[in-house]
Amino acid sequence: MSLYQKAKENEQIAEYCYKEEISAYNAGASRAYYAAFQKAKAYMIEKKFDYEKFLQKIKATEKPFSHGTIQRALVECLIVNGRK
Repeated sequence: MSLYQKAKENEQIAEYCYKEEISAYNAGASRAYYAAFQKAKAYMIEKKFDYEKFLQKIKATEKPFSHGTIQRALVECLIVNGRK
């Protein structure tokens, strides 16, 4: 299953959790977060973003695609790919 497929599945679960019948807002928020996380990761992989090089500039001890660095990495990836 690809990251995009996993993200779509998480989006569907998030939407279901927000329905009034079950009102599982915390679970829905969690699934929405992971859907966004998976889409960001898939996009950076697709664009061949050099995460290791990025980490050397900011925080070499972090793992690639960590929750603590993915937002900043995505912004950099979008900027770099916007120039192409």
